[in-house]
Amino acid sequence: MGTHKIHADLDVDGEVQGTSLDINGSADISGGIASGDRITITRDSDALRLNSSSSNGTYLGFQNNGTFKGYIGSAYHLFSSPANNADHLGFRAETQHTFGIQATPIQKITTSGIDITGTITASGQITGTELEGTSLDINGNADISGNITSAGWTGDVIASAYLDSDTMHLSVSQNITGHKEFQDNVQCRFGNDQDFRIQHTGAHGYLDCETGNLYIRAEANDSHIYIQADNGSGGNATYIDVDGNGEKVTFSKAIHVPDYIYHVGDTNSYFGFSAADTYKVFTGGAERLQINSSGITTSQNITASNIIIDDDGQIGSASEPGAMEIADDGTVSFNGGLSVSGSIKSTIKNRVAAISGGTDADHRMGDVAYFGSTTSMDAGKIYYYNSSGNWALIDADAASTSTGMIGVALGAASNTNGVLLRGFVTLDHDPGSVGNTLFLSTTAGTATATAPSGSGDIVRVIGYCLHASNGAIYFNPDGTFVEVA
Repeated sequence: MGTHKIHADLDVDGEVQGTSLDINGSADISGGIASGDRITITRDSDALRLNSSSSNGTYLGFQNNGTFKGYIGSAYHLFSSPANNADHLGFRAETQHTFGIQATPIQKITTSGIDITGTITASGQITGTELEGTSLDINGNADISGNITSAGWTGDVIASAYLDSDTMHLSVSQNITGHKEFQDNVQCRFGNDQDFRIQHTGAHGYLDCETGNLYIRAEANDSHIYIQADNGSGGNATYIDVDGNGEKVTFSKAIHVPDYIYHVGDTNSYFGFSAADTYKVFTGGAERLQINSSGITTSQNITASNIIIDDDGQIGSASEPGAMEIADDGTVSFNGGLSVSGSIKSTIKNRVAAISGGTDADHRMGDVAYFGSTTSMDAGKIYYYNSSGNWALIDADAASTSTGMIGVALGAASNTNGVLLRGFVTLDHDPGSVGNTLFLSTTAGTATATAPSGSGDIVRVIGYCLHASNGAIYFNPDGTFVEVA
């Protein structure tokens, strides 16, 4: 039929049909455009295609030289490439929002959250309520306003709290189950002013308290505090034991002091060493005793019940053979003989004695013999020294027992306890009243205030009664006697 050109407006009241519509100029269409397949707007080989199909949905396609370059508005994609829909931005499925550059999406947005299978690289901030993953690798600074929680520790994050290779800051109580190693010259500091410190320099360990007092306490009931050091053989030994049970301090090794030891709360009473080889004792701020290589010097009297010096020149027991005893009444006695290499010069002014007490054989002053080897004597009884060299009980009925050397037993054994030959002594019985002259009694081993009167009895004065009820007498046997006819 040919081509018809219309140079004026064409107003068709019905329907214009044809196999194609070619409009070289502008098309002003106020109604809808319906197509059974697609609408293609072509310029040379490039194309803008509006498509609708069962497989690809409805989309706006872009074409270059007959090759599709991309889609907008397909069924599952906001934008995608034509190669198997691999590279896309948009909807991968009805329940998934995906962003990716390959067939398997690497970013997935679902109702459960965001799932990222690759690496997130950001030059700015990543903000959210929770970031969850198997690991977190932060090469720069981390600004965290909440808590950091792990299997090892949990702590509040504050402005000054951080963890790095050298320092650990924790603002709440923590249980640390592993060893923490502090290198040499690294201090563990405590207190707001860091004034309590623990450190090791590599050569020595230090415990420093720079403010207030340092307390070392063991607060368990009946507990001890032990101070230990090397025992000289590579092991440990306790040098000081602070015993909370026994309420005492025990020093297991020698104590070395530079000068003096003071009584608590009394600065005037102390003892110690003023110089080498010099020991002093002070009370009331005055020196009372000094011991040095020259001997013992005291500014006060020495008071003691007895001073006993043994045969080795040591202070010992009066029972030791050869011992010398100085009693508080001034009496000097010897347990054994007295040997003098030179002369003895003395001036005896007074012999002072007191009345004996109520103990049998108690004696205050007198002459005591240590011989006879008799071991069955009764203390406080009167004995005679017989021809066998033993001591036997006297009896005024027999001249053989009453006329020789007699004495009062001071114990069971004559060799060690002794026999008083003359002096003040306590008998084991009351012989009379105060001031009575005493005689040998016809009752073996006793004294009486009544002279024996029987035929053959020996009347011999042996002393005087000093007390009516405790047996104290002055024992002074007369060398003469009378035998009753």
